[in-house]
Amino acid sequence: MSKLFCEVYIKDIMPAIRALIAKDLVTRHGISQWSAAKALNITQASINYYLTGQRGFKMISRLSRSEEIIRMIREASDSIIRGDFDYLFFCRICTYIRSNNEVLK
Repeated sequence: MSKLFCEVYIKDIMPAIRALIAKDLVTRHGISQWSAAKALNITQASINYYLTGQRGFKMISRLSRSEEIIRMIREASDSIIRGDFDYLFFCRICTYIRSNNEVLK
C-alpha cells in the first residue's frame, strides 16, 4: 500500500521546508539558530542538524533545485523577519509541490 501524499508531506517534505527556511533565516538574515528555532516552533538542535546536513539532506537537496520553492522559502523567511508570517504558507507550498510533479524527482 502506498502512502498518501499528506503522509509524505508531514514526514519528509515539511521538515525539509522548515530546514530551508531556517537556513535562509540564519545565513541571509543573520539571526541565531535559537531565534530561527523559536520562529519555526522547532528545537535549536533540529536547526543545527539541518544546517550541518545531518538530517533531511536528500529531500532538502530535491526541493532546493526548484527556483520557485527557493523563492517561496525566501518570501517565508522575509515574512518571519517582518513578523507577519502566515502558517498557511505550508499549505500553499504543499499545493505547489502537488501540482508540480518535477519538484520531487
